[in-house]
Amino acid sequence: DNGRTWSDPRIPSVIRSTSTRRFLTRLASGNLLLVKHGPIDRDVGRRDLMAFVSKDDGRTWEGGLMIDARSGVSYPDGQQTADGTIYLTYDFDRTGAREILFVKFTEADVLAKNVKAVNDSRKIVSKGSGRPRVPTCVYPPDAQHTTDSRAHVGIPSIALSPKTGRLWATWYGGITPGEDQNNYCVLSTSADGGRTWKEVLVADPDTWWSRRAFDPELWISPDGKLRWTWTDRIGTVTLEK
Repeated sequence: DNGRTWSDPRIPSVIRSTSTRRFLTRLASGNLLLVKHGPIDRDVGRRDLMAFVSKDDGRTWEGGLMIDARSGVSYPDGQQTADGTIYLTYDFDRTGAREILFVKFTEADVLAKNVKAVNDSRKIVSKGSGRPRVPTCVYPPDAQHTTDSRAHVGIPSIALSPKTGRLWATWYGGITPGEDQNNYCVLSTSADGGRTWKEVLVADPDTWWSRRAFDPELWISPDGKLRWTWTDRIGTVTLEK
């Protein structure tokens, strides 16, 4: 009935995970891809980001490709291209290293646990290195939104334009090392398969009130348009933009 009511769970899930985003998608092969922290049946915290494949709609999982074993990696998001390549973004150490990272691999790499494919493709999309400074409102970005002014980055999302092959990535950051009214969202793009990136827009709504922009997402609609969404909070009120 279009989601109004649901049956009881038929098969208890074997998946265990910490409180953070997991990435799940159906691949061109028909199999499922899951990116989570640690082995399927373990909660290891925000470390050991791994990829798994299921050939039976999630009943069992194979592979276990290590994406990033460091503590402090989180919020993966990805997309598969027509040639089978899987693009993935995630964040690392939001107030320390302050990195948004990009890797690419294939379903075969996941099943073979081909760590070399991941390590060879890993790129830093953005690295914040700044100290706290007075916030401003700029759209598109200028010197106030450069990477060296960021004391906080995290929660990326990625989308691929099927018509042009252009990659888009978004995340949120800020000039103070935390989740507060100084957060704004960044939109970055790559025209060479993720080798180089350019930040083109920010969503920073601090025009006259203390407002926080965070948790952005990207989606390419069927008409080919890029849709960029984020959460905008004013005080204790949250609005979906």
